[in-house]
Amino acid sequence: MGGFAPGQVTTSTPTAYRSYLQSTLGLRPASTNRALISLKRYFAWAVEQATLPRDPARVVKLIEQVDAPPRFLSDREEDALLAAVSAHGSLRDRTLLLMLLHTGLRASEICQAQVRHIHLGKRSGTLDVIGKRNKYREVPLTVTARTTLAEYLPTVAKICSYPPYSAAQAQEGRVRM
Repeated sequence: MGGFAPGQVTTSTPTAYRSYLQSTLGLRPASTNRALISLKRYFAWAVEQATLPRDPARVVKLIEQVDAPPRFLSDREEDALLAAVSAHGSLRDRTLLLMLLHTGLRASEICQAQVRHIHLGKRSGTLDVIGKRNKYREVPLTVTARTTLAEYLPTVAKICSYPPYSAAQAQEGRVRM
């Protein structure tokens, strides 16, 4: 009766197994890597227990995984999200959501935005942003973003007149959106 003999496994065996998982079974990199990691751990354990003199899977490379790009909302999903926030959220929630959708800001960037960073004109507007690695940039505001901000900004002083903000901070624009 033939059984599994770990001592007869050579480096080409896990390498061939990796090819089999990819080519014949058509597994994705994450699934293939999960199987390979199990083999690598088993052989490392076997060497540690002195069952094997060397680890045949140590040199076998895992498959490089490429992160999928972020998924964008369809127009229908965007409309449904805005409708839900408009119906059940506050003006602030709606403003933050529209800013995210119309400026392409990261969530961390919109969280750091302060009123004093917003510059609205009659036909233009910008938002000063300090992003990743403390890089400064001015983000242009669309008509929709400017209109929403013009509606929201007058309410900020009222919202921020209680702790942790002082009235002076609200007037200077040193409050978060």
